[in-house]
Amino acid sequence: MPSQDQDRERILECAKGLPLKQKVRFQNIPNFVSRWAEDFGGLEGKRVLDFGCGFGLSTAGISLLNSADLAVGVDIGSEAEACESFLSKNFNIQKLPSNLVFERIEPGQTTSYDEFDCIFSWSVFEHVNNRIYSDILSGLYSKLKKGGIFFVQISPLYFSPEGGHLWEIGYRHWEHLLNQTSDVCHDIMSAENIAPSKKNELWSMFQNLNRITSDELIARFEESGFALTRERRDSVNILPPKQLVTAYSRESLTNTQIVALFQKR
Repeated sequence: MPSQDQDRERILECAKGLPLKQKVRFQNIPNFVSRWAEDFGGLEGKRVLDFGCGFGLSTAGISLLNSADLAVGVDIGSEAEACESFLSKNFNIQKLPSNLVFERIEPGQTTSYDEFDCIFSWSVFEHVNNRIYSDILSGLYSKLKKGGIFFVQISPLYFSPEGGHLWEIGYRHWEHLLNQTSDVCHDIMSAENIAPSKKNELWSMFQNLNRITSDELIARFEESGFALTRERRDSVNILPPKQLVTAYSRESLTNTQIVALFQKR
């Protein structure tokens, strides 16, 4: 029987053939989170929660490549049901490993599992409803062990050039802020080469973005009891339109990404 290291090497070799988006989710994001967790013992042998896991590829990466004791992926959607076929097709893994679990939750819920060493969330917290934000954070706080860490990333932030998440219709330079809401809807619904169901998804997604900024994200986590240990903000070197600078801060308009690490103390 191959050793854990040999199995990891086999999976890494197979991962070279993945489409870029899948490789980013399965390998790059878990590695990024793992590097940020190094000062707190890393992820190997730890209990890890992927909050807002989507298709579950990053959760699977944490399980298979980072050797977590338990990797739990939760989401309000059912996309993670496809993860088993993803593993079978690409790595000849016929069933979910014993340390990989997925759980579908309702909005406002967290997970039935607890005692996590690490929680991570990648481009999820810009979609959380403002009215349940504090409840979600309080619930996740209770799921962490004392000294446990919470890694959070958001990109693109709402007020940045692509903050409307509408690059599929060509919105890349603050069009979601410059256009009237009715015109945004028109541009989505009249876009070519996008299925009607996808158009409805884009419109619903855009309407429900919570418009959080980096400062607000950190403030909300700290209000819920988390202590900030590290942060990184990425910005674009593009001059925003004058009419936007008079309404919003230049920092908010150019800040595209926030990455932050918090600890439960």
